[in-house]
Amino acid sequence: MPDFPSCPKCEQRAVYPFLDDEGDEQFTCAACGHGPYLRREVREQAREALAAISGGAAAFKALWTKKLTDERAKVARLAEGRW
Repeated sequence: MPDFPSCPKCEQRAVYPFLDDEGDEQFTCAACGHGPYLRREVREQAREALAAISGGAAAFKALWTKKLTDERAKVARLAEGRW
């Protein structure tokens, strides 16, 4: 997977660009939803990483949604004492 920038809030490497409803480019974290303000170099890194993924922003967000769902299920199992 390409090298995405880290979110300053949750520290996951999940910050990616997307177009909002008005067609403006915004950046958000796929893991926590935080919309950080990023330096120009970091914005470029996010754009380049997203360009390297087939399916674009939708595919990246779907990947992180699946990761978060799997992680929550794992935590629930551990809370019940199951592996």
